[in-house]
Amino acid sequence: MALAEASPNYEAGYEGNTEQLYEYAKRLIKLIDDCSTIQKSMYLANLTRALLNNEIDSNLYFKLGKCIINLTEEDLKYLESHITTELITNDEDYIDDYRSASLLKEVDGGFEYTRRAFELKKYALNYESKVEIPKSFSRRMIPRTKAKEKEPTKRIEPLTAKEINAIWENN
Repeated sequence: MALAEASPNYEAGYEGNTEQLYEYAKRLIKLIDDCSTIQKSMYLANLTRALLNNEIDSNLYFKLGKCIINLTEEDLKYLESHITTELITNDEDYIDDYRSASLLKEVDGGFEYTRRAFELKKYALNYESKVEIPKSFSRRMIPRTKAKEKEPTKRIEPLTAKEINAIWENN
């Protein structure tokens, strides 16, 4: 549901859900309030344009808005100019930050950018340009391994008085 669909629109004959409208308004104000730089505000404005143009829905809007807020401006600029479909094999500083924002995933042999990373670039970081989102991400993800089963703990029997006396006698 787009943000505009939740608001009362008497001209269109839609009355909207005021509870949802208030929730969206609070979340939107929180995003705006959390923008720490002018550039991040511009990214959020681009994202809002994409929402108003019905290019994205409100669910993706808030997910991408959270990425803008949680990453530094430098991380966002780096993403804008370095995003690629190629496998990332080197260990860079940004990897942990991008992974926590679901912009990178671990695959066989390294890391790759996710669909969300390309959506962030297309709808926020570089809105005026044509950005292609790959149709598929073919590399196989590394399966989560189960914790090794622990061997059962062996019960250790307490020493008898005779065994304790033998230890004292030998020392």
